[in-house]
Amino acid sequence: MNQKVLSYLFLFLSVVIIFSLFFVDSLASKNKIFKTCKMVSENIYIQGEYLKNWLDECKLKTQKFYSYLDQKNQRQELDFANTLLAELKVSHLQIFDEQESSKIWEEWDLQNGLNSQYINGDLVITRVEKLNSGKISGLKMGDVVKSFNGDVVSPEIINTQAGTIVVSRKNKELKFQLYPEKILEDNRLEILEVNNVSVLKVPSFKAKYFSYQELDKIMKNLENKKKILIDMRGNAGGNFVAGLRFLSYFICQPQKIGSFIKSKKENKFSVAELPDDLDDDLQIDILNQSHRVELSTFATRQCILGKVGVIINSQTASTAEMVANTFREINKAKIFGAGSSGQLLVGIWYNLDHIWSGGVKIMIPEAEYISRENKKIEEVGVTVDKVIYDRLSDYQNGSDSWLEQASKEM
Repeated sequence: MNQKVLSYLFLFLSVVIIFSLFFVDSLASKNKIFKTCKMVSENIYIQGEYLKNWLDECKLKTQKFYSYLDQKNQRQELDFANTLLAELKVSHLQIFDEQESSKIWEEWDLQNGLNSQYINGDLVITRVEKLNSGKISGLKMGDVVKSFNGDVVSPEIINTQAGTIVVSRKNKELKFQLYPEKILEDNRLEILEVNNVSVLKVPSFKAKYFSYQELDKIMKNLENKKKILIDMRGNAGGNFVAGLRFLSYFICQPQKIGSFIKSKKENKFSVAELPDDLDDDLQIDILNQSHRVELSTFATRQCILGKVGVIINSQTASTAEMVANTFREINKAKIFGAGSSGQLLVGIWYNLDHIWSGGVKIMIPEAEYISRENKKIEEVGVTVDKVIYDRLSDYQNGSDSWLEQASKEM
């Protein structure tokens, strides 16, 4: 083969390679999943080679995904996109369709009003709530689930699907029909007494439950209580100022409890303080303008002086983890239950109308939390001083097993 032919062959291959690279980049830039990955990489708190490699992988995997599927629906695309986002292994990073985001913001879900968990190998009903229609399923706390629609199932399935449930109660097998309803959650703070201990249930830190008017009312009932157990099991977090307001009644004098660090902020000297305002947009604006945002409690008209304990579980997350950790660091409170989820980042919500259709939204973690003792909660979680295990006998006697045990340890 002469030199001229080799030159033409080299030129031809160069054109093919350049065209292929251009085509690959063009395809990647047009698909919704890669555009979402690019938006994440620009905003997420992670930096460096790890993030760059992930973005390159996203480009390659989305190309294969679109070439493999002839017919693609949005649900398949969203599921695949969330699979890619999960590879970054951080919390508060997820895409939601319109119905999923509506459930979060409007606080509703299709449910049978049942909580259950495994105790010594058996799936046990641990709480039964009335449905909005006023219907009662007939199930009781302490019932042991034998089957649901003929199968062994998970707690989530028996609380969200219609069908026939068979349970064992006092050595008898009973059968009930379940019909899930759209339940609007009521996450207001509530006080109950267990073994001479005042239990303050805090199921959420959504801003609407934490006006000073509402907090003053509930805290007034705790002013003269000697022992207070704060129950944050299942509390997935919410508004950070709501958490700071709540803590303020127990810390009494304004104190710094930690900081948010936004590593991608160019001005490393920009520092702000989160004001006593529940407005989510204001909090986001302050975060966007600052490298570090200081978190401090506020002055309140009431001061709760009783001994405090905290109860958490693996579903306790975000703001609730910040609150639990602060009770430990400042109030030296004892923490009961099981270690928390380790999901404490600042997640910012974005509409993806410019990329997706149909009301799709995404949450992106943009800042890390550092406590006043310089601890990170993300991935690590809040540990407990006393692990609590479920006791079937408590539930069968109509008692919340965790509250029974934690209250006796106070």
